[in-house]
Amino acid sequence: MTSLYETNYNKFADYIRSKPVIYKMFKIIYKYIPYGTILAYGSLVLWCVLFNRNLWQTARVVLVPLTGFVIVSLMRKIFNFERPYTKYNIKPLITKNKSGESFPSRHTFSIGIIGMAFLYVNVPLGIIMLFLMVILAISRVVAGVHFVKDVIGAIIMAVLWGLIGFFII
Repeated sequence: MTSLYETNYNKFADYIRSKPVIYKMFKIIYKYIPYGTILAYGSLVLWCVLFNRNLWQTARVVLVPLTGFVIVSLMRKIFNFERPYTKYNIKPLITKNKSGESFPSRHTFSIGIIGMAFLYVNVPLGIIMLFLMVILAISRVVAGVHFVKDVIGAIIMAVLWGLIGFFII
């Protein structure tokens, strides 16, 4: 018996595939936001090392995302939740050959914690990065590689870890 998730996802994915311009734009967003995030974060770290004389702030910009990334990676291995394309009979918009380790979304967490690092150093850039986190989270669900719970969990973890690491401790 076909589940409601399968029916709705496959209809939505077929609609996206039937619109070549939208499908191409979606694939560009899905692929290049992570690359842009890496470039932005590298630039932030480089700026902190070269121009920011605050060693404590620089250490936080490096250590808070690093420790959060390690924790999220361990959580994924411990929980090992299935991905939508392995749990259901769907044809995802983006094909991946990975099974399990769906919760939390590491891509979403990474851009979220990097957004929090930017927020700590430069509020306007932080807001832009957090907006991109939402776009990326949506793209991960639309792609069929994560469930909504995976990206929501990652957003919550990134914001909480960022608040603790950058603004509380």
